[in-house]
Parts: sequence; C-alpha cells; structure tokens
Amino acid sequence: MTPAVRCLDDAEVDRLLTLDDAVTTLRRALGSEPAMAPVSMPKALGTWPDGSLHALGAHWTSSGYAGVKTWINTSAGAQSVYCLFDTAAGGLLGIFRARSLGRLRTAAVGALGLQAMVPADTGTLALLGTGRQARAQLAGAAAVLPLTRVRVWSPTTEHRTSFSAAMADEFGIEVIPAGSVADAVRDVGAVVTVTRARAPFLRAADLRPDVHINAMGAILPGAAELDADVVRSARSVVVDDVASALENSTELRTALRDDPGFSGRVSPLGEVLRAPGVVRPGLTIFKSVGLGACDLVLAVRVYEAARLGAADHTRTDPTTTQAQEK
Repeated sequence: MTPAVRCLDDAEVDRLLTLDDAVTTLRRALGSEPAMAPVSMPKALGTWPDGSLHALGAHWTSSGYAGVKTWINTSAGAQSVYCLFDTAAGGLLGIFRARSLGRLRTAAVGALGLQAMVPADTGTLALLGTGRQARAQLAGAAAVLPLTRVRVWSPTTEHRTSFSAAMADEFGIEVIPAGSVADAVRDVGAVVTVTRARAPFLRAADLRPDVHINAMGAILPGAAELDADVVRSARSVVVDDVASALENSTELRTALRDDPGFSGRVSPLGEVLRAPGVVRPGLTIFKSVGLGACDLVLAVRVYEAARLGAADHTRTDPTTTQAQEK
C-alpha cells in the first residue's frame, strides 16, 4: 500500500528538528564512509535581472530516500519547497515547506565547518552580515563553540546596532556592533561571512594569520565576500562539495583561474569530518554553496520523526501557506 504523502509546514519542521539534532545528524551522515553517504546532484540555477530559481537534490540509496529542494528568490519575496521520495518504490513520501529546513541546514553546516576547523576553546567571533541567515549562523556557532564575545558588522549602522542588541539578549553573551570590517575581525579566532555582497570586502591584511573563515554567503554568480588575497593566503580550503564550489563560488573560480593547481588545496567537508588531520595550521576557509545531501539528510530526519509521531501530517498542504527563503 502506498503511504500517504506527509505535508509539513515550517512550524512542524521546527517542532520536529532542533539545531543540535541537525548538527549531530549531518555530522554522522556526511562523515560516514562514501559508499554509505548520500550523493548530491549538481545544483541547477537560473537567473534573470530580478531574481533566481534554484534546485538542489540528492539520493541516499543506502537509506532508501531521494529528494529535491527548489526555491525562488525575487525582489518581491521568496518561496521554497522540499519533495521527499522513496527510492525503492518510486513513491512521493513528503512535501515540506523548506524555509525552516533550509535555515536549520545552513546553520548546522556552518556549525560543522567551525567544529571541524576551529580550536574547541575559541571564544571570539566576528559575524559579517545581519540579514535573514545571520541569526541562524550565530546560533550554529554558539552551539559548537564557547563564545563569550561576538563583533557584528553590517554596512548599515542601524542594522548592526539593533541586531547586536537582540543577539546579546537572546544568547546571553557580549555582542558588539563594529564600525568597520577591520574593527570586527581584529584578533578574533573565527569569522563568519553571511552576505549578498557583489564585491569582496574581507582582506587578508585585516585578519589574524591563524584565523578561520566560514564563508556562508555570496552563492550567486558575480557575488563575492573574500578578497583574492584571503583565498591565496589560506593553508586549507574546505567546501561542502568540491565540484559545485569550484563552479558556483566566484572567489574559488578566481583562485582556480589564477592558479590551476588551486583545486588540489580544496577538500570536501566529509573528508575533513572523517580525517581532521587534512586541515593545515594557519588561515583556513570553509566555503559553503549548498549541498543537496544536507537537505536530504535533514528532510529524512524530519519525515521519520513525523511518521513516528502521533500527529496526522497528511491533511495540510504546505504549498498553500507563505514562507520566505534566503
């Protein structure tokens, strides 16, 4: 008998999946042996002057699942949806509103990048960007590091001031607005960038020589956060997916153009989770452009939690509600 399709909205996803659970689940799946790990599809992307359309999928035949997330971004708004399938029977298992799923995935992937590449006692962080994903990135960092002080930069004074005050209240740590990028990153152990910048703003001269950078923004063609000298200075560059990152990251494409041997310095996150010794001491970068396997792993976790729960999730179609996606 074909199972009923489970339709979940963002509130249900938030109820069924915590950030800590997302980090643990992703670490276990991505760090598993390649034969057992989920396999991502190449990212599909279409752009036009006022927006972009994306699709990101994966299959996980060892667990019996496949899925695809698709989303649209425009100046007027954004929407996203995730479809989960059964690889054995070929059936549709679930349709989820994907705003919360995407937020949790992005936060958890960022947390894994920090956990894998930053000393465990790192207490200082610079957060560059105060947009829709910034709070999730700070939550991810706070979940894996003993943060005591965070400096926040945004080009808009009001944004960085109000965001810093709100985050200090929420996380109970010192969160300070910084007047410049250089002030924000001075002497911190880790930097998280999460912007839609069209031109690089983070320079190597402003950074500690042993700093780690989680570059979580600038995922569209032509966007960039890191100056070329930052990427050149990196001893280790880790990405969620090598082929996708070298194709979709402006910063990494530029580095590869300038140095054809650059790709040899780039490692996938799964390899680092299995063998942390591949990360060299010095300035390090984790660049995330999105990985279908991560969405799939968390969608499976949510689906199985819903299936085991007592609530009936088969009656509400989440595509009839509104949500926004970065």
